[in-house]
Amino acid sequence: MEQNIPERVTRLEAQANTMQADIAEIKTELKQSATKDDVEDLKVYFTKRDEQYTANMWKVIYGLLILLGGLVVTMFAVKELPKLFM
Repeated sequence: MEQNIPERVTRLEAQANTMQADIAEIKTELKQSATKDDVEDLKVYFTKRDEQYTANMWKVIYGLLILLGGLVVTMFAVKELPKLFM
């Protein structure tokens, strides 16, 4: 049993060193992780971005509808205007 004690101590020391390295890595990762304030800021940012996107999308849709209406009126006028003068 006494022969195994130095071996066991060496293994335990290695495990302790590994655990200390793991703990240091976890602490580093915790410092880099997001806080509640960061998450709240992101939520506000994405909400504003989505509102802007929606408003701009409606502008695009209305613009396309006006363009389509203008094209229809123009095509009708091109087709029917010569008939008015004959």
